[in-house]
Amino acid sequence: MNLFTGLLLIFHFFNGQQTDKYDLSIQADKFFSTYVSEKGVNYTAIKNNPTELNNLVQIIENATLDLRPKEYKASFYINSYNILVIKTIINNFPVDNPLKVKGFFDEITHKIAGEELTLNDIENIKLRKEFGDNRIHFALVCAGKGCPPITTKAFFPNSLNERLQELTTSALNNPHFIRVDNKNKKVELSQIFEWYQGDFGDNIDEVIQYINQHRKIPIPLNYTKGYYEYDWSLNGF
Repeated sequence: MNLFTGLLLIFHFFNGQQTDKYDLSIQADKFFSTYVSEKGVNYTAIKNNPTELNNLVQIIENATLDLRPKEYKASFYINSYNILVIKTIINNFPVDNPLKVKGFFDEITHKIAGEELTLNDIENIKLRKEFGDNRIHFALVCAGKGCPPITTKAFFPNSLNERLQELTTSALNNPHFIRVDNKNKKVELSQIFEWYQGDFGDNIDEVIQYINQHRKIPIPLNYTKGYYEYDWSLNGF
């Protein structure tokens, strides 16, 4: 091995260490796998040991997104949203409903890659407006049980499309999220489809058609259609 090759290997080693230490996706993946399960988020454990969460918040604050590709930015903002939702709950814990925290989504700001943003800013500006993929509605978790369940995995740029499709398919086939009553020929949708109807179609029939693209058993279009009340109770255990 010559000197140049040796120096190059050392560079890649330390560069990899830096990437591992400061890459949000990698660190968030470790965090979610530790504190999230099928039961929800273990807020009590995070509150008792907030070091990992606080480190993630610092990574979010100090991140540089200039010249990053679209998939990197989208993954970064989805991970940031889900982490900062948890951080806001922890800052006010114990609390049993995010809406009991004043300004949870639209007033409390967070430093994100040098900008001061609310959670609504992340969702509506950084993701819905700039990324323009309606599947993000099944990736963002608002701390309420009415949301699609938070997963034990973070989002990575190189698998973003696959993960979004996986979560969309899972949500739209989940009988608790899409409530189909075949006996009475009716379907009740999450209020997410009411609040963001324009992201899925011009009317509820078009929303159903969108949902059917991802369902194993399509919903008949002649069923009575409506929305069930959103469950804002905390997604913790």
